[in-house]
Amino acid sequence: SLIEDAPGGSGANVAVALAREGVAPTLVARVGATDVARETARLRALGVEARLAGDRSTGTGRLVALVDAAGERTFFSMRGASARLKPADAPASLLDEADWLHLSGYLLFSPASVGVVPRLIAAALRRGVPVSVDPASAAPLRAFGAERFLAATEGATLLLPNEDEARALVPGASVDEALDALAARYPMVALKRGPAGATLTIGGRRLEAPARAIRVMDSTGAGDSFAAAFIARLSLGATASAALAAAIRAGTRACRRLGAQ
Repeated sequence: SLIEDAPGGSGANVAVALAREGVAPTLVARVGATDVARETARLRALGVEARLAGDRSTGTGRLVALVDAAGERTFFSMRGASARLKPADAPASLLDEADWLHLSGYLLFSPASVGVVPRLIAAALRRGVPVSVDPASAAPLRAFGAERFLAATEGATLLLPNEDEARALVPGASVDEALDALAARYPMVALKRGPAGATLTIGGRRLEAPARAIRVMDSTGAGDSFAAAFIARLSLGATASAALAAAIRAGTRACRRLGAQ
């Protein structure tokens, strides 16, 4: 067995992966006050501009990931400061020169940050900025409620669920039924299907992208790498099919390494 302490967090994972894809991301997040300088410098070295709010009441979020021999993981999390992001930490003015807004569904699962999502989506749409949303995790999504999630993310351009999250958003449906229902609400849905690859719905059609058969070392962060590659390629002008293929490659690479970043 191996125990490692490594950086993570869904938003930070996506930001680091975006920088690897050749774009210049800005990460907005909240961490413990004592970690602001260190994390800002670490992320800057990786090509990420970090706008980190420091919380003096609680520490930076922590997560324990247990990875089995097949590379699948189980999470135990203490969200800490990340659950206390405030509207003032994410001013709409940050979108004035943005090309894309990506939001983690975890923002909706905390009373402090739940209002940030619809406010930023509305601000992005006023500026003509596309918006993507990752539902984050099936269990808190079910607790939050599918209809509440769908209402809070109305107007988003792209939804990035995995199969469990898609079923949580359309209770009682099969994966394919859930995908059809979500495609009626979002212009694009990129469904992450693990070893089966991914399916993209766009303009009333489906694009399928198979995954390569590999030995999975650790699937932690694979979905974040997938999202970053897909968003980056679209924002740089790639076709949807090319972006989807790049996302599959990025997710595959992530599964071959330990850690989220």
